[in-house]
Amino acid sequence: MDLILARVGGAVDTAALLGQYVSRAIGAGGDERNSVLYSYLYTRRVVIDPLPGGPAVSRCNVDGEVFPGPGPFTMQVLPGFMTLAGEV
Repeated sequence: MDLILARVGGAVDTAALLGQYVSRAIGAGGDERNSVLYSYLYTRRVVIDPLPGGPAVSRCNVDGEVFPGPGPFTMQVLPGFMTLAGEV
């Protein structure tokens, strides 16, 4: 699965990210994946565990699906679980 870690950035980093995104969208060769605000990882399993004393996490939103909490939340790739059919 693809995992994207997004960080809070200042005005300069955020503007640079927007410029890279727009540049890629219009075909000018930009790539927002090179931003210091993002990390792109490939993984088979992810556990989201709220920090003790941090803000309470009562639910987790994964690709539009809301899962009730509290955490930890575990997501795992299940090889062979889903079959896709169609033109390649």
